[in-house]
Amino acid sequence: MAAEVLLALKEAKNSLDACERAVKATEILSSLFRTLSDSAEMSAAFRGDFYVDFCDYLLQIAASKPFPDKDQLNMDAFFLKGPPKDALFLLAESLDTKHDRNRTEIALNILERWLDEERLRNLLWNECQTAQSQKQGIRLLSGPTERLVKRIVSLPDLVANRLRVQNRPVFLPKAYFRLLAKSIMNVLVMIADRLRGGSDCSLGFLTSLVGKASIHGHADVIVSYLLPRFDSLTLKDPLWRRLAQRLFTDVPPQTLESLVGCLLGKIEPEKSVLDRLLGDAVCSNEKLRFLFTQKFTVMRSFSKDTVLLNVSNYLSSSERRRKILLEALESTLKVWGDSCALKNTPYDHHLYITKAILAFACHLRETESQKYKDALLRVLMHGVQSHLASPIDRLRRLGMVVGECVGRKLDSSGVELKFEYDVDDEVKLLWSLSKLPDDLNSLYETREGPEEEDSSESEPLIGKGVVVEKVDDNDSDDEDDDLKPYPLPDESKAQKKTPVYLLDLIAGLLARDDNDRVQASLEGAESLIRAGHSNLSDVAAELMKILLHLQDSFYFPQFGMLRHKAMVAAAVMCPHQAVPYLTSEFFNPHYSLTHRIDMLEVISSAARELSDPTSVKKPEEKMSLVALDQDGDIKSWQAIVQKRIESKTKRYHRPMPKPAPVANRFSQVAGLFFYPLMKNYDTPLNTMNLLDQDSFVLGRLVYTLGIVLHSAAHSPSASLMASTLLDFIWTLRFHSERYVQYSLVFALCMVLTSVSPAVLVCNLQSILLESHSWLKTILQSDDDSRIQELSMQAIALLESVLREGINT
Repeated sequence: MAAEVLLALKEAKNSLDACERAVKATEILSSLFRTLSDSAEMSAAFRGDFYVDFCDYLLQIAASKPFPDKDQLNMDAFFLKGPPKDALFLLAESLDTKHDRNRTEIALNILERWLDEERLRNLLWNECQTAQSQKQGIRLLSGPTERLVKRIVSLPDLVANRLRVQNRPVFLPKAYFRLLAKSIMNVLVMIADRLRGGSDCSLGFLTSLVGKASIHGHADVIVSYLLPRFDSLTLKDPLWRRLAQRLFTDVPPQTLESLVGCLLGKIEPEKSVLDRLLGDAVCSNEKLRFLFTQKFTVMRSFSKDTVLLNVSNYLSSSERRRKILLEALESTLKVWGDSCALKNTPYDHHLYITKAILAFACHLRETESQKYKDALLRVLMHGVQSHLASPIDRLRRLGMVVGECVGRKLDSSGVELKFEYDVDDEVKLLWSLSKLPDDLNSLYETREGPEEEDSSESEPLIGKGVVVEKVDDNDSDDEDDDLKPYPLPDESKAQKKTPVYLLDLIAGLLARDDNDRVQASLEGAESLIRAGHSNLSDVAAELMKILLHLQDSFYFPQFGMLRHKAMVAAAVMCPHQAVPYLTSEFFNPHYSLTHRIDMLEVISSAARELSDPTSVKKPEEKMSLVALDQDGDIKSWQAIVQKRIESKTKRYHRPMPKPAPVANRFSQVAGLFFYPLMKNYDTPLNTMNLLDQDSFVLGRLVYTLGIVLHSAAHSPSASLMASTLLDFIWTLRFHSERYVQYSLVFALCMVLTSVSPAVLVCNLQSILLESHSWLKTILQSDDDSRIQELSMQAIALLESVLREGINT
């Protein structure tokens, strides 16, 4: 039979080569197609041994001798009704650039009709049957089958590379892979019917195809088409659940992440679709278990919370999977609380890990909390401690929120953790993820709501110095003599007096046992110091010392603010006496970190106020003994003349008054604020080690130095201060703490804005270029979004300064 087919094909080729008329060529192809179709044996022999060579010959003839439409339909029949696998390979090979444009256009036309007539579905169905007959699993696919999978997935790329901007709509990725997903769904329906009939069928080819398409970035289109259909089919049919589990979990391991990650992002958390699509595959599939416990919760982050909610809901919805839920919670807590990871993880990613912890913890049952309480609390408290030690406010707040929510879930009967922090949309989102509706409203009202009104209005006001006694209305006036007099609060206590003299102020601040006197002295301290008494310079250092060591023994509502304002007033009014005391005491070992932060805040606030020209008060004009007229107006001949001139003058534009020049009060004392703060920064103390664990204080120190330099901008000493600060920055440029890096970039920006570009380029050009390279390194190597933003701003500012300095 092969000989007969070979003879018929040879005669047809000879006739086509010698044919010069299109009608004759049409008759030859039509006759050949009928001859091959009438005999099943000849058709099988043609498909098996001669199909590829003859179809390649047809494409060559079509490219060299264009046929009319009728003849092209006859030629298309060989591709549309032939073996779909061979036809696809042959048509795709014709898209190669080594072939001429005519052959490519003909192949594209045939390929477009090949897709329209659902030949792709037939191809997938044939491959599933072939895999079942050969007993091939997903990991045992043959080489030709793997080649076919790659060819199907890469077909849009082949067409796009050939056509460029003239691509056809059917070959665009979204349309093509939607068609592929439709073909996969149709084949799955055929497989389901075959399984119900008692026959087996393999899903290995489909799973390999779905995995390959997913890893090439097309999982979104495929999942978007398949998910709604699987949602309805798996609701009541166990067979479709089995098919879905095999399709989504038996893909190659290297493609599982792309497919499942897209699946988690598409499913609504409120539905139980994921449970029906994956089943308990996470318990037996190690790769899937790694994805749910590590990759999707710790290593990767997603902008939406859908993935986390789907993961937590899926792991908690089955008894077999609850062990994996506890494993995921413990591993996530360990990564979240690791101090090294805390320093080197971007804030957005760390916030995502925090959400994962709250999403997992909300599903814990009471029995699980009691059973694993000790182990989880140990990891939790270590993480909370690491967060509270962080110098970044947002990280500390994350530790507080997790400590409150997870601690309450693990130990509901024990001592409840309570922290004070600002509540914003981010905190509210974390509260909602913790799924604590009973506690959320009370916690929100406690932090944000108004204070509760006193409900004991009808009761006597005990403890407030007032006693209300009930008097019977029937009592006569004669009985009033029997009432015992009770001293009123204003009569029992001396009225608070604000000190008028500095010595009285010092004595009042030292009266540690007199609550009212200390409070009155602290409230009037700022105004009394700014009054500028003649003996202020004599007691300024002593007054600064008293204010620095003053403790809030009576819990005043505004103690910190009043103390800070009084210290700033003393530093502003007497900088030569008060500021050296602060800078010298900063490195004294007998102070806590809180006191040192207070010193830096006072120094930076005083520097800003001294450099602000609007804070200079004009001296009050003294009344001169000038005679007053009957109307009470002071009149002189100059004022009268000027008034008449103004009344007779017509002005079309009134010039703006020129601001009066004001001397910079800070330029003379800038060195007192600046240089002493850098002399002992590298000397460790028993209570402070700036280069090690107390990096937050180091960051505040660098920040304060930048503020001081900016306050001394364009002063005679600014150039030398800038050079010194640049050397200081260069020494600490490799510090690993985030907050110190923020402060260093900020201080560099202060250098660039405080000194003229010409002076910087002339005196500090080399170190500025090195700083530019350092900022480039930070921008390329650091993944923290905030430090990248600061570095980009600093680079733009530095390049602007260099250009301006070189041009001048």
